[in-house]
Amino acid sequence: MRAWAAFLLLLLAQIVAGAIALLTTHWPLVETGNQIAGLAPDAVHYGIALLGCESVLVLGLWLWTRRDVPLRLWTDKPFRPAAEFGVALALTLGLNFLFSSMADAFGWDDGGAGALFEQMRGSLPCWLLLCVVGPLCEELVMRSCVLRALVERGLPVWLSVGLSALLFGLLHGNVVQGVAAFAIGIPFGLMYLRTGDLRLCLPVHILNNTLALLFEGFR
Repeated sequence: MRAWAAFLLLLLAQIVAGAIALLTTHWPLVETGNQIAGLAPDAVHYGIALLGCESVLVLGLWLWTRRDVPLRLWTDKPFRPAAEFGVALALTLGLNFLFSSMADAFGWDDGGAGALFEQMRGSLPCWLLLCVVGPLCEELVMRSCVLRALVERGLPVWLSVGLSALLFGLLHGNVVQGVAAFAIGIPFGLMYLRTGDLRLCLPVHILNNTLALLFEGFR
């Protein structure tokens, strides 16, 4: 129940942010009674609105999950933070680079996501969204809620990780980002189960988004 509620709340946050951004972008038209249906919101307006919505969701999810007992189901080998963090980051960045290169080489349509993020690059609140609050919100939803629920229901680790990665891909709303997010969601899921919490997957997610945004390959 918590897993589906968290996932639906994240989708709702995106919808609400889009509506707020549409209103603020075209407020002069709204004031004069003109229709704004079919118009697009400004990317920065959307980023700021989503930052606010996801910040509220992050607070709620943190309060909801903070008493959870850590899971540790993937392996019993001693955890080596520096080495495993380096391997996890290298794998994630490698997958991101691979799919970014393939998208460029084959001209895959990203549904306008690349243009949207390019417009956000000049806004500090948007950077905060894309590099900190967004990853934190996604990890709380996809790993602390969805993946955890699947594992607690007794599903095998491989199936739990695969299903949570699939939902993570669908969350991104277009084929290019969705496929890349699915691939990256698999190591994220394994990282979560390696430590039983977000201490490994969250920093890797944040660094992946930050470096990818810097190099115009955000996924």
